[in-house]
Amino acid sequence: MSFNKGVDQAQEIVKALAEIQKPLKIFAILKLADEFYTKSEREALLSKYEALIKADQAAYESIQTAQPQDGLGHEERVAKYGKQKAKELLSPVTAAMNIRKETTQKIREFGAKHPLITQLFGVRGGF
Repeated sequence: MSFNKGVDQAQEIVKALAEIQKPLKIFAILKLADEFYTKSEREALLSKYEALIKADQAAYESIQTAQPQDGLGHEERVAKYGKQKAKELLSPVTAAMNIRKETTQKIREFGAKHPLITQLFGVRGGF
C-alpha cells in the first residue's frame, strides 16, 4: 500500500467520523436534557431562551434603524454640527446600544445558568 493510499483512507475515516459526530452529539444533548429537566421545564426554558434571543435581535435592529441617515461619520458629524448636536443626534443609537448590552447580558446569564438548554435550542433548529 502506498503512502498516498493510506492518507486517502485515513481522510475517508476522518470524514466518516465527522458525519457520525453530529447525530451523536444531538442524541447526547437530548438524553442529558431528559436527565436534568422535565419536559415542561425544558419547554418553559426553551421558550424563555427564544424570547431572550428575539429581544436581542430586536435590540440589534433598533440600533440599525436609530443610525442617523445623513451618511456622515462621527467626526464629520461633529465638524458639521458641533460636538453637542452630534451627541444629540447619536443619543437614540446610544440608547439602543445600551438596551442591546442588557439583552446580550441576559442571554449570557441564561447560558451560564442553563448551558444544556442553549445547546438543546441549537440542535432543535433554533435561530
